[in-house]
Amino acid sequence: MLALPDDAARAPKITVGEANFLLYPMATGQTRLARRFYEETDALDALRAATGGALDAAAALTLGLVTSAPDDIDWADEVRIAIEERSSLSPDALTGLEANLRFNGPKRWQRASSGG
Repeated sequence: MLALPDDAARAPKITVGEANFLLYPMATGQTRLARRFYEETDALDALRAATGGALDAAAALTLGLVTSAPDDIDWADEVRIAIEERSSLSPDALTGLEANLRFNGPKRWQRASSGG
């Protein structure tokens, strides 16, 4: 997320709302935020406290909503590097990565104990 510390009026912002906690559950039955934060209550409580407020890059990074927040000086280089890294991965690796991120969730099975 682009950080513009010298121009707060133009800085991009994101908002966490009630829909992030209630609507649109994943196939696992979890919300996307619950899955993103592995249902850690401290992180989810911090996000709930920020509900409704506009979060700049620094706040979003602190809450764990974004992976990085380069400023306007580093933005072009950071985006270029991210694209180069992503394009260097094989299609098989990307398919596996996507499946791991999309279809993971709480364990819904119990290991059967075997006697032996």
